[in-house]
Amino acid sequence: MRTGRMMRTVSAGAAATVLLGLGVVVPGAASADETAAVARQAGSSVTAKQLPGLVKVARIAPELADGFRIVNREKQVEGPGTTCRAESSTKAAAGRSAIYTTTDFAGESADSMLVYLEVFEMKSKKDAVKVAGSYRRFAKLCAGKDLDGAKVSRLALPKIGQQRAAMRMTADDGYEAALTIARRGRTLVITTVGDDRRVKRADVVAMTRLAFRTATK
Repeated sequence: MRTGRMMRTVSAGAAATVLLGLGVVVPGAASADETAAVARQAGSSVTAKQLPGLVKVARIAPELADGFRIVNREKQVEGPGTTCRAESSTKAAAGRSAIYTTTDFAGESADSMLVYLEVFEMKSKKDAVKVAGSYRRFAKLCAGKDLDGAKVSRLALPKIGQQRAAMRMTADDGYEAALTIARRGRTLVITTVGDDRRVKRADVVAMTRLAFRTATK
């Protein structure tokens, strides 16, 4: 099943497919028990503990207070390429993602608040710098452009980590997603907040800080 209308780019890969669905596969209708089962799996240098719990996320996004969190493993960082419509994919040493939503994944679209967080440990600092730089380049190069029904704009982000970038995607129907990336050493933290109304910059900054602090503490 898919999460619905959350942006697929830049966090899940292609700048040309903005807001067409994140494409995250989940194991049926999720529950707290299912999330815990995923978190208990071993063998990764990135653990579920590096992703904030639902209670902390809901302090920033109260709409999610009665929702749930789904944690998945990630192997690839999907991001922008050298042009606004190009894609890139970089293999990570380890990664986890978490989706926070109130949707029950029964087939309907998720048209309201949705938070998607990713933490990656790259194979080298060089890879991490390259990926973070690709997001920064995308935000600068593609700001003001309309990509398949969604307009890209830059988003101001305070100093978080050693390298950072932020952008906002607004679809023609008003659905919006704000994405940030922050790097420390080989660690990348990607934060995406989507809503069917204006996503507040203050909420994006707070969510980014929460995700980064949890991932790198």
